Amino acid sequence: MGYGWDSYPSQRSFGLIGGLLELRKNRGIDCDGSAIFCGKDGRPISAGTGNSCLFYGNLSLFEGAAVHHGDNKSGIGPGDDEAVTLHLDRLPGEVWRIALTLDLFKEKKQFMSFGRVSQAFIRLSDEESGEELCRCSFQEGKSRDKALLGGWIFRDESGEWFYEPALHTRLKARSLEELLSLLGETAL
Repeated sequence: MGYGWDSYPSQRSFGLIGGLLELRKNRGIDCDGSAIFCGKDGRPISAGTGNSCLFYGNLSLFEGAAVHHGDNKSGIGPGDDEAVTLHLDRLPGEVWRIALTLDLFKEKKQFMSFGRVSQAFIRLSDEESGEELCRCSFQEGKSRDKALLGGWIFRDESGEWFYEPALHTRLKARSLEELLSLLGETAL
């Protein structure tokens, strides 16, 4: 699974000299991809981030069945900026749904929001073939949100796993803990 994004170039005018020196460069933005593991009811399997949330601060869960491959602090460059590997067949039976989110919680500037992010996406691919199975591309706009839900990977009664898009659900959370609480309250 891959997460990607770009930031809009600086909108300040640096005049003739600044233009010649290319001071309007894309400075990057620190988005973070997360996978939140939930039960059958859609609520996180535990209240804390340690047992239910895979992210840059918790790189492995379920004895390596879920692995986050590290934090990209800029998003600059083509392709996936962060990656997650999920071995669905090795996840514990209590995991029925996985929420796929992209957030700006760590971004130090309080005014930073997805209104300053372009070309954000979450994509699922087959690890063996590299084939892209599906992609959720977030709409660009004037969003003030700091978290987006890209969709769910869910298990049906027969044990098969499927992807269900969330249609760019905006989440009114300002921290990872708030996001877990919100998912617990609303069971999206």
